[in-house]
Amino acid sequence: IVIVGADGQVLGSSDPSGAAYAPAEKAEWTPLVGAALEGANNPARLVAQRTQSGPVALGAYPMVDQAGRPVAAALVAMTALSAPNQWWDLWHALLFFGAASLAVLAGASIFALASSSLVSYLLARRLVRRLERLGRAAEALAAGDLGQRVDAGADELGQLAQRFNFMADRLSDTLAELAAEKQTVEAALQAKRELVANVSHELRTPLASIRGHTESLLMRTDGANESQRAYLNVIHRQSEQLSHLIDDLFLLSTTDNGALPLALRPLALGDVVHEVVSSIQPAARAERRVSLVAEVDPDLPVVLADRQRVAQVLANLVRNAVRHTPEGGLVAVRAGRHAERMALVSVEDTGEGIAQEQLEHVFERFYRAEPSRDRASGGAGLGLAIVRELVTAMGGEVAAESKPGEGSRFWFTLPLLHPTDTTTVTPEGRPEAAVSPA
Repeated sequence: IVIVGADGQVLGSSDPSGAAYAPAEKAEWTPLVGAALEGANNPARLVAQRTQSGPVALGAYPMVDQAGRPVAAALVAMTALSAPNQWWDLWHALLFFGAASLAVLAGASIFALASSSLVSYLLARRLVRRLERLGRAAEALAAGDLGQRVDAGADELGQLAQRFNFMADRLSDTLAELAAEKQTVEAALQAKRELVANVSHELRTPLASIRGHTESLLMRTDGANESQRAYLNVIHRQSEQLSHLIDDLFLLSTTDNGALPLALRPLALGDVVHEVVSSIQPAARAERRVSLVAEVDPDLPVVLADRQRVAQVLANLVRNAVRHTPEGGLVAVRAGRHAERMALVSVEDTGEGIAQEQLEHVFERFYRAEPSRDRASGGAGLGLAIVRELVTAMGGEVAAESKPGEGSRFWFTLPLLHPTDTTTVTPEGRPEAAVSPA
């Protein structure tokens, strides 16, 4: 191999003896070198008989710089007899070098692929674990564990964790504020209930004294003219209304405190219905000219209830119906079985009815569907609220149905006394029923 410069000077040779570029042969390879310096590749060809081994095959190839310009030529010379073997050896060498290069590249690629896969797996595993921790914290927070927090970092997932922690802090603070406000409200309500109970209790004694003295004066036949007796009657009626109002307030306060006494016993509901209707019937006929009738299912089973409270509930509903029924109207009280283990008592009138938007509020305290009418009749808007509290305390339900101009229907349910029930009464008077084993 001879390296020839652009000026035709030999720059180097693989033959230490220098025979490869003897001047006698220079004329033979000069055209090849010139063509190579112009950028042409000249394949090997027989050009001369230089050695005993036979003709010499010469080939010239350009050597270029970084810009691609030929700066020298590589002249390859070999004897014709040894050329095939040498070219074959060169081919094998190139093949081995290529295979080795491919093997190195393949090994490097496999190593890089394995390394990247391992790194990706570790990163993905860490990411999944962080997401799982965040998910578990969110589930615990939703279940009410407000102390849940997660570790936060500087990446996007860490920013998400920071927002989660911020949300948990805000939620914890908000719920703490709500709990404090709830305690404050409950304390205020408890104070109000105690105040109502105490005031109601304290008012009973002087009010009873006023009623007693008024009744004594009314019983006397001397010393009072008609005008004075009229005033005494007004005082007596108003004191009775005030007494009923105080009793209602005290009763509601007692139910609010969970201390309502109930004497739950087996009760023949039909007897109570007839008793209440009979007690109100004369006044309804005389004062309002309203017919009051009772219809009781003769096969109605015994219920479990407080006789006094049932009579109070029914009397409230009947008086309310009579009060809102015009002259010549009808109020019907019916009692029968409802569903499998309940009895139902309804009070139906032919009065003016109640609008739908008012009907859903009639059991609220101090609510009046017709304020002027209720005030004229002495109502304070507590009767139906007491009905709901008493019925609920005895394990029943209460509801109302009405259409303007067609009258109203109020009804309540009470639990039947089932033969398989073993019923006890709690200190607060609430029933606890247990079913005996089959």
